[in-house]
Amino acid sequence: MERIPQRTCRRAMIALVCLVLAPLIPGAEAQTLECYSCLDYNDGSCSQDKAAKTSCNPDQYCTETNATLETSHNYSYLLVKGCGNRSIDDMLEHVPFYGISLHFHLSQCNSSLCNNLNTEKTIYPEKPTPEPNNVQCYSCIGNSATECSSSNVSILNCYGKYGYCFDGNVNLTIGNYTVVIPIKSCSLRPRCPIQTFSSDNLSLEIKGACCEGNLCNHDLSNRTQYVDLPPLVLLEDLTIKANSSSNNTTV
Repeated sequence: MERIPQRTCRRAMIALVCLVLAPLIPGAEAQTLECYSCLDYNDGSCSQDKAAKTSCNPDQYCTETNATLETSHNYSYLLVKGCGNRSIDDMLEHVPFYGISLHFHLSQCNSSLCNNLNTEKTIYPEKPTPEPNNVQCYSCIGNSATECSSSNVSILNCYGKYGYCFDGNVNLTIGNYTVVIPIKSCSLRPRCPIQTFSSDNLSLEIKGACCEGNLCNHDLSNRTQYVDLPPLVLLEDLTIKANSSSNNTTV
């Protein structure tokens, strides 16, 4: 029997070891996952019979993001499923905005169609109604701008430190989905400059205006507040204070 050269045996052994270890080497071809993909904004689009399925890139996991929007009187719920970068960690985030709060919970998993944990709309308990103050505001969380027009919304009594009104939009992007949510609500401040938040798979912008006075949030679409300015002081008031100071220092 012909003897195989030792050098040939070594080459064959090295090739076999490389073939076995290739899947474990960083950068080697990864498994492509199939994930549920949907946006559910109070309409059941992420239920098992409605959610679409999509093939992710090799460097992606299946993701699921729950977002809860809370105003002085109302809740609203948003659920997004899809693909996300594997570098993303599970995230639990709270973004406050002068009496409006957004809560996010992003989770990911690494097997096909594993992002199926949440399929039902969240039911929130009715919010308590503390002793009202003397301020009234239009109140709404809408699916479209027309749903939050003043002719369609409720008039509610504010309470506690909610002494002002807000009118604006929440612009939310999660993965490949973007939604614009119009809001009218009671607010904690008379001025509410734009607030933004971003991460690897999520971006948020809350934009609008706050105001003082009953039902002042009828339509503030042209009064977006971009920065937090100091209170406006009238020139007449400064003149009176200057004269008063001058008189007090006269000997």
